[in-house]
Amino acid sequence: MGIRRITQVAVAGGGLMNSPGKELGPPDIAGMMTFTTQYRNFNVFWKDAEGQPVSVSYIGEYAFTKDGYCEKPIFWLQNNLGAPGLSYTAPAEKSKCTAVSGSGKIVTFQIRGEPPVVTFEGDKLTAEAEGLFVDHRERVK
Repeated sequence: MGIRRITQVAVAGGGLMNSPGKELGPPDIAGMMTFTTQYRNFNVFWKDAEGQPVSVSYIGEYAFTKDGYCEKPIFWLQNNLGAPGLSYTAPAEKSKCTAVSGSGKIVTFQIRGEPPVVTFEGDKLTAEAEGLFVDHRERVK
């Protein structure tokens, strides 16, 4: 599936800023995202406004192609995200490609089926969902 891949990267740490500007961290929210040369794994957990646990776990194959950043879901699990309980159904948009901007050390793209636009800049990743959150992470070395 593709012509160019990110070298293996695991990003963790950083903090999450929600829309009112309150900085959140463990135990309120915790997550990790890993990019290998072919796969992306993403796990995140937080509590909603009522204190109920919300989580997403995802494994997908990805590639950069002439059409942009493309993912193919392998596994998806969401808990209390948009509806109560568990769902194993990945958003339909996950199988679509999205445009990529930048080159070299700064690359930006939307991950389909997820709210944030992600920007890789060297060893740092910023994921921003306008009006919802800004997430800053650094490469685990």
